[in-house]
Amino acid sequence: IFNSWYNLFFMLSIVGIFLLLYWTRPTGLQRWLVPYGKMSLTNYVTQSIIGSFLYFGYGLGLHAKCGTTVSICIGIVFLILQVSFAHWWMARHKRGPLESIWHKLTWISGKCWQFRESYHTPYYVTKVHTLLYSVWRDKFVVPLH
Repeated sequence: IFNSWYNLFFMLSIVGIFLLLYWTRPTGLQRWLVPYGKMSLTNYVTQSIIGSFLYFGYGLGLHAKCGTTVSICIGIVFLILQVSFAHWWMARHKRGPLESIWHKLTWISGKCWQFRESYHTPYYVTKVHTLLYSVWRDKFVVPLH
């Protein structure tokens, strides 16, 4: 039970620190974290993959060897590496790597949903796609006026 309360208060402390940073005037730390926030999907997936490799049994299995202090130090080092990479990446690109992929996969416009017929396309596929596209266009696309 003590460990659960410890985890709860530790999480509340971290959230409180970030809220205090957010509510105060903009600082260098906030500006330092802006590129990191713009690459949130990339950072989340990277943390999940590397963290699970470090701590779970299929990777290095450090959960049995590292205590809380060592794990926090590893997390801080990894955060600094991710923020440095985010600054480098955002200086050269508009979005993060996974954010770019996500944007391309979910980009909603007529181009994305148009279906190219070929000689080998069955007739019913063409008709079903035309019907779905017209329903989607009428329901979700707002005309520009």
